[in-house]
This record gives sequence, structure tokens and C-alpha cells, in this order.
Amino acid sequence: MQVGGALVWCAFLLGCVFAQRTPEVNLTVVGDANMYDLFKMNRPPPVVDGCKGDTSINWLLNMPVTMSSTQSSSTPGSLVTDDDLNLNKYAETRSTFNPWIRIDMGVRRRVGKLIFLFPVTAADNGLQVYVGDSENVTTDGTDNPLCNTIRTAARPWTAVFCSPALNGRYIVLRLAGPFKTIKLCEVNAFAVCSLTSGCPNVALGRPTYHSSQCCGGLPNRAVDGKVSTSWSSGSCTHTRTQTNPWWYVDMQQRRVVDKVLVTNRADCCWTRLNGMEVWVGTNK
Repeated sequence: MQVGGALVWCAFLLGCVFAQRTPEVNLTVVGDANMYDLFKMNRPPPVVDGCKGDTSINWLLNMPVTMSSTQSSSTPGSLVTDDDLNLNKYAETRSTFNPWIRIDMGVRRRVGKLIFLFPVTAADNGLQVYVGDSENVTTDGTDNPLCNTIRTAARPWTAVFCSPALNGRYIVLRLAGPFKTIKLCEVNAFAVCSLTSGCPNVALGRPTYHSSQCCGGLPNRAVDGKVSTSWSSGSCTHTRTQTNPWWYVDMQQRRVVDKVLVTNRADCCWTRLNGMEVWVGTNK
């Protein structure tokens, strides 16, 4: 799940142990202001496969599109990769058996996430998403690995994840069954990566705050980039014993947060984090 916001809170609610040590926090961010804004991206990078630190690059921008059929000259496949967010402009197939749309990324990519923008009138429940190297039209693209199926699409956008991420040159969208029509305004594809594969930790060195301080456990220790699990290392934060202690980091701009990594103490007291809740948002 992804959440948008500029602040990440860690809080310990009543009923937990309150002699809390606030954890190390690492964040991996996969976008900008919010998921709808993820459509506002640039052309694909020259990197092939894998993440090189930027998961906000849309690999499909202006890439060639082929469809099983076209409803009219005003609904061509090129509309799904043109970065136009107008809900009244969409690609549309005819009502046929197993209609499909195929997007050629030009090179093999490691696809972890796709975001779809649907017109309000689209009947897209059951849309299958395939990623692979086959462009065999006789199989409707189903000889490629299945990334996911959109069971119930949200409006106007829907996010789909490939778990695990899939390698391939082509993205094929297929709606199985008779008398089916695909209507689609826009589709974007991105990498999904981790801190170990080069994605930035956007909490690193950012302003931090907590509800109280004890034992020299400054709040900025949680974002100093050190992942020591020992208190004696001087890299752990600490609040006083209190009701509902909290800690937060200000990322200084809105982010779409994909992952929060927490490093707990291992020398003792690790159960103090039991029941910790993590919030992401814009409210201090």
C-alpha cells in the first residue's frame, strides 16, 4: 500500500509499554505529491532492468501501442501513453471476444507497479495485466507472465502491483470473455525497488521531533543513517515514560511513501515497540 504525505509519525498508544525508545526510521519513496500526480513524469531513462534510484520515471510515455481493434478514429491506442489526463479522451476497443492492448517499452524493463486512469464509463473489472517478452497476437499476450488482475477498479485511477516484479519488453492488457470492451485513458509503469537497490532514503537527515526526551536520546538519531541495534552506539532515540509518546520526521515536501523500515534495539527492551503505529500525512 502507498500513502501520500510530508510527515511520518510513530506513536505508542495507551496500553503499550511507555518506557519507549523511538526507532530508527528509513523511507523509500516512489513518487511525488500524490498518486494522481504520478502521471506527470518524464521520458524513460536509459537504464534497462532494475532500479537506479528513481522510481518516479514512467517508462510508457509516448511508447507505441497496438490494440486488438479500435472503436473509432477518435479512440486510438496512442491515447494511453500520451500523458493526457483528460477523462473524456481514451483509447477504446470494439466489443469483441478477449480484447487486448499491448504497449511496447522498446527494451526489457523490470516492472513492479502500474497506474491506470479509467474513464467513468469504463467496465474494466477483470482486466488482466501481463508483462513479458512475447508479442504473439494469437495468444492475446497470455503467454507472458500474469502481473495481476484488476478485480474492482477505483475511479479515476487504479494502482496495480506485480509481486514479484516482472521482466519484459511488453505490457499486455486483456479483458477475457465475449462482448468485452476496453476503455482506458492512461497507463503508466514504474519500477518498485528497495533501499538496497539504490532508492533514496528521504527521511535521512530531515527535521525530527518527539513528545519528550530521555537519556540523551535525541530524535534526529533515528534518521542519521546508522542502523546499529545497540543503545551504546549513540544512534537510538528515547522518550520519557509517558502516555501516548510519539516521534515524527518532516520530509519537507509531500511524498508517496511505499515503505518504512524500522530498526529496533537488539541489546534489550525490543518489546517496547510492540503496538507502535505509523502514520503518513500532512498534519503535524
